Amino acid sequence: MFDVYEAIFALVPDDAKARIALVSNPNIAADGTVREVAPAVDTNNGTVRVKIGIAQPPPAMTLGAAVIGSGSLKSSRVVMLPWGALSEIDGRPAVWVVDPRDHTVLLRPIVVDAYLKDRIMVKSGLATGDIVVSAGGQDLRPRQKVAIAGEQQK
Repeated sequence: MFDVYEAIFALVPDDAKARIALVSNPNIAADGTVREVAPAVDTNNGTVRVKIGIAQPPPAMTLGAAVIGSGSLKSSRVVMLPWGALSEIDGRPAVWVVDPRDHTVLLRPIVVDAYLKDRIMVKSGLATGDIVVSAGGQDLRPRQKVAIAGEQQK
């Protein structure tokens, strides 16, 4: 049994396999498959309980043994942002992006891939080099001029 962050499941391939190894001796290992996924998220830590079935466990891997699990995930390109960057347009996710030419902001719609405990994974809507406002967005309005923290004032 493992407690896994819910957002991880979006990255698990359909034919996913898990590798299970003993904590006391990682050389003793077996392959497993997902047998059961809890229907609810634990609100205290944002995880889901997952049970892995092991078809042929080694003799040293007894019931109740402490194990480490690993597996492969689909790769995807995302932008990680703090929760404070998240805003909305017409009830849909958006972020404030700074125009580097005149330091004004525009609200840009985004597609969120996953919501994590302290950040969001943005799937699309941002480009390489975009400057995103990460705090104080609730006080902004379109085309408002902003100062970029840490940048020399001219």
